[in-house]
Parts: sequence; C-alpha cells; structure tokens
Amino acid sequence: YCGFLAAAVFDTGGEERLARRTRWTRRCTEQPLIVADLALRGLQAAEVAVDQVKAGARSAIGDLLAGGSLLLESARLALKMADLNLEGASKGDLEDFLQQARDLHERCETLAGAWHRAVGRS
Repeated sequence: YCGFLAAAVFDTGGEERLARRTRWTRRCTEQPLIVADLALRGLQAAEVAVDQVKAGARSAIGDLLAGGSLLLESARLALKMADLNLEGASKGDLEDFLQQARDLHERCETLAGAWHRAVGRS
C-alpha cells in the first residue's frame, strides 16, 4: 500500500517508475550475459583439460564430462534469458548489450563444437 501510495502521490508523471523499470531491465539482461561469459570460460578450461584428464586421471573423465555439459547448458540458458530481455526491451534501451550477446552466442557455438569433438574422442 505504501509503495502504491508513494507512486500515486510522488511519481505523477511516471518518470521514477520508468527509470526503475529501465534500470532493472538492464540488470536482468546484463547478469545473464555475465553468467554466460563465466560458464563459457569454464567450458573452455574443461575442453583444454580433457586430454590431460584422460592421460592422468581417467577415472575423473565422467566428472569432467558432467561439469562441461552443465557449463555449456548454463551458458545456453543464460543467453536465452538475455535474448528474452533484449527482445522485450524498447528500441535503444539495451543496444550496448546486443553486440555482446551476439559475440557470446558465436563463442558458445564455437566452444560447443570444440567440446563435443573433445569428448567424442573419449
């Protein structure tokens, strides 16, 4: 009730509400992009480690396969969440994130291919 009253009385033009919505839309887009980037970094490390794990600790390959697969799916889901926010945003609100999302999608598909080739050799 207090929030509703404050919005009705003190935000007559809706500027504060619009600013708050814009700020949260940016956050809800930026955070999945950060998560996707981190997951892809982890996947890249896992892909590099496949041959080393096979050579030195073959019993750990299952853990590495599970971890890499989870990282890949985490990146894909995070990118999907960012895409949904980018699609729903007003033109220009999130332009700075569009190229970042495109780059991450490309990196994700490249790493997915490398990951599948690396684990296919298992």
